[in-house]
Amino acid sequence: MGYGHIGTQFGLLAEQLGMSAVFLAHVNEKLSAAGINIAAQYLSTNEDVGYVVIDIDHAATRPALAELCTVPATIRCRILY
Repeated sequence: MGYGHIGTQFGLLAEQLGMSAVFLAHVNEKLSAAGINIAAQYLSTNEDVGYVVIDIDHAATRPALAELCTVPATIRCRILY
């Protein structure tokens, strides 16, 4: 079986200054509170912004996405897949 996941992939774009372990902790807390298990996370940054892609084990809900959008320093969040 090749790479893949069963569920949903979120993408969050954040201000680079806000992209830290604290930012990821807030993201993880939001997903945990919604009962969502994180399968994988991918993080990339440059001098201005950071981007995190999160694979989760089941279909995402709009309320969970709305919660992720409230994480401080978030510029944009969306469901990728």
